[in-house]
Amino acid sequence: MTPLRLYVAGPMSGIPNLNHPEFDRVTAALRAVGHEVFSPAEKDREWGQDPEAAREGRNTLVMTDVLRWDLQKILECDGIVLLPNWRRSEGTRLEVIVAVSSGRGVYRWLDGRLVDVPTQLVNDLSGIPSYILKHPLVEGDV
Repeated sequence: MTPLRLYVAGPMSGIPNLNHPEFDRVTAALRAVGHEVFSPAEKDREWGQDPEAAREGRNTLVMTDVLRWDLQKILECDGIVLLPNWRRSEGTRLEVIVAVSSGRGVYRWLDGRLVDVPTQLVNDLSGIPSYILKHPLVEGDV
């Protein structure tokens, strides 16, 4: 597989350590096979997320800044890689809507490989423009 630029997306708020261990595990695995990876967990630590608050599942960063960074990175990537329980996260659902609406791939990391997420698991998210669902983007359209 050709190396891709990937964004790791998944739930954080309310999860001990903001789910950083899972973000770190998947990020490391993706990098080990040659992908360029952007991780919100790494960004949180770089931006000074309070470790004590993170242990309790609380984010201490300015969420508008976080969201702006997240969405910009998705637009710079070839696709996003979803962590388990992604549908429980409002932020991750928004990230999926942006990825699908802008023609990015949507994947899971499963058994050491990238696997396409079935379209029916993402197309029912409200917010994806109907013209995207009726006429999916093809490579070169973006």
